[in-house]
Amino acid sequence: MTKKILLASHNAHKKEEFKAILEPLGYDVIGTDDINDQSEVVEDGRTFIANARIKARYYYEKYHMMTIADDSGISIRYLNGFPDIHSARFLSDLPYKEKNDLIVRMMRDISDRYAYYTCAISLMDKDVDEDFIGIMEGTIATSPEGKNGFGYDPIFIPRGFDLTLAEMPAELKNRISHRYMAIKGLVDYLAH
Repeated sequence: MTKKILLASHNAHKKEEFKAILEPLGYDVIGTDDINDQSEVVEDGRTFIANARIKARYYYEKYHMMTIADDSGISIRYLNGFPDIHSARFLSDLPYKEKNDLIVRMMRDISDRYAYYTCAISLMDKDVDEDFIGIMEGTIATSPEGKNGFGYDPIFIPRGFDLTLAEMPAELKNRISHRYMAIKGLVDYLAH
């Protein structure tokens, strides 16, 4: 029997990633757009987990169905961890292509290119309030490469690879990503 999970997100790319990982395990992932809810939840937490919890709690209390929310972003050591929880809101009036170009320019002559992605997932349901974290380490590319993925994927090279996330097929990205690691924790929890 398929179990419904509400993903507290309007992001179609994110929904596709969650669907690709959770649907083979028997979960029907629906996004807020699928239920015609265009609410904008204020993410004013100071951590990825806090922001994920804000969204999950809002939608769970509104619809009383199993709800997951995530907050994720990239942290760059040379930039003192920035943009971190501000990843989506960093220069929000610009498309990601321009954001990526700017970051690459800011790091043009920098040898320390270490960065990591974090994904925090919060699960809310009746008598359930759990959080899961995934981290993927890597480096910032010297130029944006690739057409797959979204966000900062064209400038992030995961540790152990020489391709950006945007150059990888979705199946590979979905097996190594920060989101996959957090979802794996979620899935392990749901299986028990």
